Amino acid sequence: MTVQGVVHYNRVSGINGLYTGKAGSEIKVASGGYLYQYGTQVTKTALQLNQALAAVTGSTGTGTAVPNSGISTIGSTAAAVNYILANPTAAGDRKMLICTTGSTTLTSTVATGSTACTFDGTNCNATFTATGASLDLVALSTTRWFINVNNGTVTFA
Repeated sequence: MTVQGVVHYNRVSGINGLYTGKAGSEIKVASGGYLYQYGTQVTKTALQLNQALAAVTGSTGTGTAVPNSGISTIGSTAAAVNYILANPTAAGDRKMLICTTGSTTLTSTVATGSTACTFDGTNCNATFTATGASLDLVALSTTRWFINVNNGTVTFA
C-alpha cells in the first residue's frame, strides 16, 4: 500500500526545517523561510515569484514600471502608452513582453531603466504597434538585453 502526502523529519542537519515529499526529491522549508526544491535553494524573492506573469497598465506620462523578470502583458485601447523596463540584475535574467492590445496609433513603448542599458547594444526603446507582438529577452549583463525573439511588429530606437 502506498501512502501519499507523508511529511518526514528524518534529516538532522543543524538547520530546523520541514520536509515533504519523497526522500531525495522533497521540498524543504528551512529556518528563516528559505525554500528548497531537490536540495537547491529557490533564490528568487516572493515578489519576483509573484510577478512571474503580470499584466501592466501603461502610462501616458513618463512610464509605468515593468519588472525585469517573468512575463508581462502590455497594451492600450485608449492612447499611446509608455513603460519602463527595469534593468537586468544579472546575466541570464529572462523577460517576455506581450502586447495584448495595440495598433499603429495605440502604441506601447517600453524604455530600458536607464540610457546605459540597451536592447541591442544601441537602442533603449522598443515600440509595439500591433496586438500579438512580443519580445523574448535574455540579459547579457546588467546593461544589455539580448533580443532572443522579436515576434511581430516591434521596432527599436
